[in-house]
Amino acid sequence: MNSLIKDIFREILKSFPRFLSILAIISLGVAFFIGIKATGPAMVETARDYYETYDLPDGRILSTQGINDNDIKEIKNLKDGAELRLRPIKSVIGMVEPSTQPIKVFGINEQDKKNYQLVEGRFPQKASEITLDSKYLDLINTDPNESVKVGDKVKITLNQRASEDAIDSDNSDSIFSIKDSELITNEFEVVGFVQTPLYYERINRGLDHSVFGLIQEDQIQASYYSEVFYWIRNNRKRAYEPAYQSRLDQLKIKLEDLLANRPKQRLEASKKDIQAKYDEVSSDLEEANNDFEAANKKISEVEKTLIDSEQDLQEAKIEFSQIEENLLRQSLEGNIDSNNPQALGKPEEQAELLEGQEQSLMASNELFFGENQLSRSKKAVADSIAENNLELREGQLALEELKELEADLKEPTYHVLTRQDDAAYKSLKENAEKLNVISNLFPVFFFAIAVLVVFTTVKRMSSEQRNYMGTMQQMGYHRWQVILKFVVYAGLAGVIGIVLGISLGYRIFPPIILQAYNSMFYLANPLIPRSLYWNMIVGAIALACTLIPAIYTPYVLLKQAPAQLLRPEPPKQGKQILLENWTEFWKRLSFNRKMTLRNLFRYKGRNLMTFIGVAGCSMLILTGFGISDTISGLLSNQFEQLQRYDATLVLNEDLGQYQTQKLQDELADYEGIEAYYPIRSESLELENDVEKENVNLIVPLGDVQSFKDFVFVRPGGDDKVAEPVDLDEAGPLYTERLAELFNLKPNSKAIFKMDDENYTIPLKGAAENYVNHYLYMGENDYNQVFEKPAQINAFLLKYEANAKVTRIEDQLQDNEDVQAIVNITNIEEVVSKTMDSLYVITIVLIVSAAALAFVVLYNLTNINIEERNRELATIKVLGFYAREVSLYVYEEIFIITVLGSFFGLIAGRVLTHIIMKQMQMNSMLFYPRATLASFLISFILTFIFSSSVMLIMHQKIKRINMVEALKGLD
Repeated sequence: MNSLIKDIFREILKSFPRFLSILAIISLGVAFFIGIKATGPAMVETARDYYETYDLPDGRILSTQGINDNDIKEIKNLKDGAELRLRPIKSVIGMVEPSTQPIKVFGINEQDKKNYQLVEGRFPQKASEITLDSKYLDLINTDPNESVKVGDKVKITLNQRASEDAIDSDNSDSIFSIKDSELITNEFEVVGFVQTPLYYERINRGLDHSVFGLIQEDQIQASYYSEVFYWIRNNRKRAYEPAYQSRLDQLKIKLEDLLANRPKQRLEASKKDIQAKYDEVSSDLEEANNDFEAANKKISEVEKTLIDSEQDLQEAKIEFSQIEENLLRQSLEGNIDSNNPQALGKPEEQAELLEGQEQSLMASNELFFGENQLSRSKKAVADSIAENNLELREGQLALEELKELEADLKEPTYHVLTRQDDAAYKSLKENAEKLNVISNLFPVFFFAIAVLVVFTTVKRMSSEQRNYMGTMQQMGYHRWQVILKFVVYAGLAGVIGIVLGISLGYRIFPPIILQAYNSMFYLANPLIPRSLYWNMIVGAIALACTLIPAIYTPYVLLKQAPAQLLRPEPPKQGKQILLENWTEFWKRLSFNRKMTLRNLFRYKGRNLMTFIGVAGCSMLILTGFGISDTISGLLSNQFEQLQRYDATLVLNEDLGQYQTQKLQDELADYEGIEAYYPIRSESLELENDVEKENVNLIVPLGDVQSFKDFVFVRPGGDDKVAEPVDLDEAGPLYTERLAELFNLKPNSKAIFKMDDENYTIPLKGAAENYVNHYLYMGENDYNQVFEKPAQINAFLLKYEANAKVTRIEDQLQDNEDVQAIVNITNIEEVVSKTMDSLYVITIVLIVSAAALAFVVLYNLTNINIEERNRELATIKVLGFYAREVSLYVYEEIFIITVLGSFFGLIAGRVLTHIIMKQMQMNSMLFYPRATLASFLISFILTFIFSSSVMLIMHQKIKRINMVEALKGLD
């Protein structure tokens, strides 16, 4: 037995390149399969560990009017409510300076710190301290103008809107009890940076903020909670497990049922406050009305007195007129000289006349004062009437406003969210599933090619040992003792290759790929689960492919007599090939060309294996390039050619035409805004038995020709047109990814849901789009479908080149008519990070496929030369130089390489289409393609590998010993 063992290891050392090639190809195939297969689960496991380490809530509860203590009491009434742990959160939205970033500030206590990972510095310990989002360290601090470091001072200005409601309420359920949240201080010192599973994406934070911060809880003064986090106590299920998600779905239904009556209760509380105010105003109005009637009565008395006074005044005027007339008559008669009273006649007459003059003067004065008093009295009466009328009118207007306010009241909306409703949580799972798609296709072909070549290599190695088998059998060794050599040789190469492949697979591929995804998610410390199941499956297949030919081939040969085995295997008989019947073609070929063609068909099995290996490697290389070609240009197509605007300004619901026009005028003069376009935007839902997707409806309401400057709507399909379509004629149009998910066809109809109402919309065709789902519709179509006029509720904005976007959007957000601003740059950044991750994957695939191509060509070419050792020696004896012999072999390899590459490139195009269609997420469309450059590069790489192998083999051909190779064994 010792001699057999020595012989086995002697054979390994003697044919070490072949042993190494078997080991290498098994190792490469296993490493690639295991590594890619482990990447998706590694991403999920890393996220799970992060969620569990920093105690990610199982969900949260929101309300459009905030969460109050009554809501929390109601939640605690949940059956089995003891299983839930609740944490009400107070937060505010504002703008942080100097970085000009919209920020959401959370108030935290000591217990909340376990939800955050401290990256730098510490948590806030004083009232004037804040810990900021680690996004500053990752992205924002790259801009010197917005850089914030530990020790810097920041100022937070809250987004607050003036309240027009003049109703005070002590009922926490009433909307009138809600007051704007405030910060006790708005200047803070930055003491640290944190990251949290609440924001697992590195970029996206939400629609109304781009960063977050943490301060002490008592620094926020709020009359309500912004949200409530909840956890399931003693939860043993893990994130992304179907059982866990099922439990969350059941809990969500229970919580929604529990809170079903709360909107009605809160609406009733608000109505009660309005009614109380209405009663108060009505009482005041009734009292004012009583006062008005009393005042009217008093005014009537005064008016009567004035009438009497006016009559007395008229009588006095008449008497005064008589006196003046008498005096004037006497003056004319000469009885009185007004300038010289001494000129009168008798003293009695003089006294009488003077007395008349006195009475005339007194009557004139009385008449003057009486007229003034009468005028003032009339004015006082008129003012009193006007004042009373004004008080009554104001009271009536107040009552009308209260009625309008009550009519405008709406029930608050409660949102019970689970982790599955979080965009980052869901996105990570989708990206992991994309990796699983690649691992279910690409590595399978990769591994299949590897094991096929290994099978051929081991089979050929066993066939070469005929002489050894005959000698050992002649010496009396048992059949299985002889087979042991091949089993140990192949098994040792297989086991080492499997162990090395598994180890390298886990260590190389997942970290590289997850490092690419680390730019999207917090995956800096990946956890890579090792799957015993796949390890055993892959190991068993690889080992079987090495051991089966190592056992079966010698087992069949050992059935022959030792004398037959000691003779060399007779060469395959040459046969006439089909091309020889084409006489005109055949006679024009040189002798070397004829030998090459005959050899191609003479060694059909070996050449077929080379053909399959080359085709498979070319297919994998082109698939890698095809993935890169598919995703390249997607961003520019979507966000430069199709969606040309920078942000969407969403207005408050039911905004009047005057307010809309006023805002439109403000936008026209807004610094930093280059252009704007009015639209009607709606959020629709489309669902079937399998899928449910949100669809953004866009209706252009401005100049039709200007719409193309904001959204370039053109038909979908492979044939792109340069001109936009007229939605009034060609619409409504759905986007292509929506058509794939719901099998939408041109000139068909689909039922969309909006506000719990179903609308049947006729569809004319598909529009080109790559990210998210859209439905484009003309104004007339909107009016017909929804049976109401299309009114402006949003504006598409285009910013100037050097505009300070965050400052502009913060100022617009402060406008009471603005509901939200959706910056399309945030969407573009998320998609860009996804594309960058896919680029890294394509590089891994291409490099791995190239390495496999080289190893496969080396193995198969080596087998070719080993099998034809005597033939090549004979050719050398006939006078061929080593270079000519190498070319003789290379011509065959070159033809097989060309043919294999041709069919491999076709198969690669098909595999690219399959993989990319499987990889695309519901909200993203891929057009699988491979450019001409990718075809050429894939072919050239295969050609380079083939030529490199032949250069290596050329040295082996030069070392062929003609005497030894042709030595007879008889």
